[in-house]
Amino acid sequence: MMPPFGNLAIELVKATSLVSLITIADLTYRAKSLADMTLQVEQIFGLVLVFYFVMAQVLTLGIRALEKHLGKGMDRGGLA
Repeated sequence: MMPPFGNLAIELVKATSLVSLITIADLTYRAKSLADMTLQVEQIFGLVLVFYFVMAQVLTLGIRALEKHLGKGMDRGGLA
């Protein structure tokens, strides 16, 4: 059950707001307004890209650790 859950969780981070605190629309709006002021479009939107990539990686590592923890003992035919 954990691998599909992990994939779904990562998709939700990429496709929706992050825990209703930082929305993609708000983040990109702020990035666009900052880019309009500074004319550093590539750097600003690159930083937004890196921000979401790091969040997805942290979530991936957390899900993998949870899978590993819950999978202990499964190779012996039961839960630990």
